[in-house]
Amino acid sequence: MPGLRDLHRVDVWVVVLEFIVLIALMISLGPVFRAWLSAWGLLLLIGVVIVGMLLPLALSWRSQWLGDWNMKTTAALILLGGFLLRLVIVFAAEGV
Repeated sequence: MPGLRDLHRVDVWVVVLEFIVLIALMISLGPVFRAWLSAWGLLLLIGVVIVGMLLPLALSWRSQWLGDWNMKTTAALILLGGFLLRLVIVFAAEGV
């Protein structure tokens, strides 16, 4: 299915772009970024990068790891990473 292959390729680029935007967001925060460096913020931020970005990228590059469950797992990890990012933003706002 050529259309599905194209969607997978676009997904990889979107995750890379999301990582670049996350770095730009952290740089643009300046001194407020220290609120993200609390225990919860740092733990969740690492969770966002690992669970929401790196694991889905690894699963898209190695599609044979999970077989039929690969696409579903990748989608669930991306959703979980987005949820963790929202938690980081909310908990960091309380620390400011």
